[in-house]
Amino acid sequence: MVDSYREMELIHIHLLEDASGIEVIKRLLNRGLIVEFNDPDDKRTKRLKISAEGKGILDNLSPKMSEVYAKMLADLSVKGKMQLASYLKALNDCHLEH
Repeated sequence: MVDSYREMELIHIHLLEDASGIEVIKRLLNRGLIVEFNDPDDKRTKRLKISAEGKGILDNLSPKMSEVYAKMLADLSVKGKMQLASYLKALNDCHLEH
């Protein structure tokens, strides 16, 4: 697992427009949810990673998000869940190609 990213890597991973992604990153930095540091391989570049506070928030949200996902899937048949998984995999594969 990668523990830090360059700004533009994060923006592209999350399929954001550059300006919108930069604004989101600024907000996360201002709230202390991510931290910025010098790239050891390229002194001109900054890297970003989740802060301890940001990780704590994610850890608290994970069980709640699992509950939301379970409720979303509750009424789907096994066939429907398999189709959804197939669609999500196709979307993910498409994202990884770009």
